[in-house]
Amino acid sequence: MPAFDLPVFDGFATSRAPLAVTFEHKDSEEEFTVVVNHFKSKGDSDLADPGSVCDPDPAADPNCDQGDGAGYWNARRTDAANAVIAWLDTEPTGGDDDNVVVLGDLNAYLNEDPILAFENGGFRNLTRWIPNSYSFVFEAQKGSLDYALVDTELFQHVTGVTEWHINADEPDALDYNLNFGRNPTLFDGGIPYRASDHDPVIVGLSFDDDDSEDDESEDDDD
Repeated sequence: MPAFDLPVFDGFATSRAPLAVTFEHKDSEEEFTVVVNHFKSKGDSDLADPGSVCDPDPAADPNCDQGDGAGYWNARRTDAANAVIAWLDTEPTGGDDDNVVVLGDLNAYLNEDPILAFENGGFRNLTRWIPNSYSFVFEAQKGSLDYALVDTELFQHVTGVTEWHINADEPDALDYNLNFGRNPTLFDGGIPYRASDHDPVIVGLSFDDDDSEDDESEDDDD
């Protein structure tokens, strides 16, 4: 198991603990596991304070902003990715360890270390199949922070992937946050727009009804 910069979860400036649930497709009886994540943001969380470990030398800690666009806490997000991969190897739900999809706001852009860690760990990044992919807009610049990554087994069942651009392109004055004295009547909960600041990723899956029969025939041959 990799050595992590502890704590990875459940502490100050850490990622939120992942949640994994295994579902069963009724017709084929195929199982698939969904893992929901929210990795540490790119904000400084005190690392930019005068006299912090990053001041005056950002190279002193890999969690400092290295000026490469990844922002703060890149190392901690990468540790979180590796920790999730290691955790999934333990089959945490007690279900089949195949057919896994990792979802969530990973707070890392497409070619940053946390995403590459998942890809190097055997996961297919479905976001790479979306033309001109983006799920977040910050200071008029857009990029992908939200992902669906599947293992090799589940990749065979993927029928499509897209992003639903209902949030990132909308002005934040329309959302449900009331900071900066926003008028609460501007948010309309009856429509999907600006329900969040990130756009959701939608994945289509199809399980062959014959999958369960194939599994049974294999069992009969044993």
